[in-house]
Amino acid sequence: MLRSQCKHLRQHYRPVAMKQVAAALHGGESLPPGAVAITVDDGYRDFLLRAYPVFREFEIPATVFLVSDFIDGKGMLWWDRLAYAFRTTKQDAISFESNGLRTIKLDRSRSHDQCRAVVAELKKLPNTERTAIVDRVIAALDVSEPPSPPEEFAPLSWNEVRELAQGNVEFGAHTRTHPILSTLAGPEETLREISYSRDRLATELGAPVLHFCYPNGRDDDIGEDAVRVTRECGFQTAVTTTPGTNRMGNVDPWRLKRLGVPFDLPLYYFAELLAGVRTA
Repeated sequence: MLRSQCKHLRQHYRPVAMKQVAAALHGGESLPPGAVAITVDDGYRDFLLRAYPVFREFEIPATVFLVSDFIDGKGMLWWDRLAYAFRTTKQDAISFESNGLRTIKLDRSRSHDQCRAVVAELKKLPNTERTAIVDRVIAALDVSEPPSPPEEFAPLSWNEVRELAQGNVEFGAHTRTHPILSTLAGPEETLREISYSRDRLATELGAPVLHFCYPNGRDDDIGEDAVRVTRECGFQTAVTTTPGTNRMGNVDPWRLKRLGVPFDLPLYYFAELLAGVRTA
């Protein structure tokens, strides 16, 4: 399906790099009509194995936003820790504290949906509380976490990031640990999450980091502190998950909208998204 999507992009649009978007937003050369920038979040290794070969075939630039601790090999992303535990537990039910005692009767045929429901609930909590509850849920599930992530949850390595950067791939920062920024304790913690990821990428890539991606990315997930910090950290663009397109002359470079596109999205739906008939 990704090949069909890329073919459609090449036939009907002008794929551009995020550095071209940044230049146009800050007074440089204008973008061509039908410009589209491709972005990918988090830094999973399957980008290298599955998506990049297709983008390379069609000569489509892409920007990948990296969670720096994930790329540093400090463990799976927090929702993947839960997904792995729900999938592999032998427990029939669990209880844990989260705004009172929560009990879940586990159904292995619905483990994916049950995990997603817990993740959605935890995203609403203050970051320190969410982190503690993730550990409590995994302890309740009585699962030993693997020493390295399974293939589907594995990150790119820094060597792979550098190799991709020699191709048609840009990299942006996506925080240190992927918290919901509006749930952090205050501006100092927000600054640490954002600036640390920027600095790690800059060190590993040997170049300034121009682009940022807000975790989860809805207005309620971002907050004004994060937007201010992003500007002050020197990023030229920042992307949200607010659905829609961006019109030059009426766009905030630090609140860029995006269209979510799963790899398996039917081509007709993909075409309607890009044409503006749909936004989600």
